[in-house]
Amino acid sequence: MEPLLKGPVGFDHLKNAFANHYGSPSDALTSLPLTAQWISSRWHGKDQEWNEHKNSLLALTSDKNPYQGHLPSAALRTGGSLLWSKLMEA
Repeated sequence: MEPLLKGPVGFDHLKNAFANHYGSPSDALTSLPLTAQWISSRWHGKDQEWNEHKNSLLALTSDKNPYQGHLPSAALRTGGSLLWSKLMEA
């Protein structure tokens, strides 16, 4: 699927549509309480999760990668692309 609006025009449209639906970003704590609650609950483990992410990327790009150019099934189950084409070009 191709987006109808691309570039700065598309970004402005999304930003305005989001603000119209949820309110100003400065009011996010009150207009998006569940999101704010989720972010604050995950904040303590952000460094560990980032390190796990980096280690996964390193494992995927190493010479000892058992997947030999294919995504592991976990990435497929979660719908993640892991920017695979860019990793393979590097």
